[in-house]
Amino acid sequence: MSPEHPQLPQDEHRGLRQRETARREALWQLTGVRPGDPAATEILLVLDEADADDLSNPIGSSHALSVEAVRDLVPLTQIRKMLVVRDEDIPEPWAERFLQASTLSTRLVEGSYSHDWYSFLSLWIKEMDFLAHHRACRELWHVEGRRWCILERLLALEPQDPGAISLLAELYDLQGLDDSQIPSLAVVREAIQQRLSDGHLTVWDSWLPLPWNLRLAHYLGTTITARREWRVEDWEEFVSAWDGAMLKLSAHQTAQSHIPYKLSECLKRRPGGSGC
Repeated sequence: MSPEHPQLPQDEHRGLRQRETARREALWQLTGVRPGDPAATEILLVLDEADADDLSNPIGSSHALSVEAVRDLVPLTQIRKMLVVRDEDIPEPWAERFLQASTLSTRLVEGSYSHDWYSFLSLWIKEMDFLAHHRACRELWHVEGRRWCILERLLALEPQDPGAISLLAELYDLQGLDDSQIPSLAVVREAIQQRLSDGHLTVWDSWLPLPWNLRLAHYLGTTITARREWRVEDWEEFVSAWDGAMLKLSAHQTAQSHIPYKLSECLKRRPGGSGC
């Protein structure tokens, strides 16, 4: 290591290697999992622990530096007419992170090719964005499961049934968690229909924006883990069921509209989202 980036004590280096090895393996595993998939739960816990360790026990002189700052800090060296990043010029913990992400890359004895270094930094930014998306969606599977459960219960009640008030209140809470950018079912249905008219025989999971793939899975009583496609019949059945549930929900809301104080008081008495 250069004087600016002194070598870590052996015990700190060992701890950093263990932390970054776990983080790298988890990031690679997360790559193949869609946000909202419950299969991400255990992977996110590993990444949560690594981030917590970064805060409670930071290792390396540049642990607080952003990707942009590290890119500006690390110089390129020309060796045998090639631009190289020398190992000793990369501060920790970035040197260990780069090492863990470059296990299959070719390199010189003196260091790594500059394009591999820059590719790693670009990859890190994309991985952190993807991780942030996963964390924002980590409860989405449970939220959509609860939403469908409420809709099923409302379907079994007549619009005038007072038992619907608490369900409507809880559904109102869930709607408050929804992303404002969620496309309507009509928009999704039209896009799917266009693809099917092009000759596709199945509905690919990647065609369904969040949270519609989760809603479809909950309706079918299955999971989206490792799911790549859905039967057209299942998709069409879900669309029909969802439309029916929205009509019944509208009827319930209309029936309860003449007693808004009940819904208002119900919401006030529901700390933490508990039922009435």
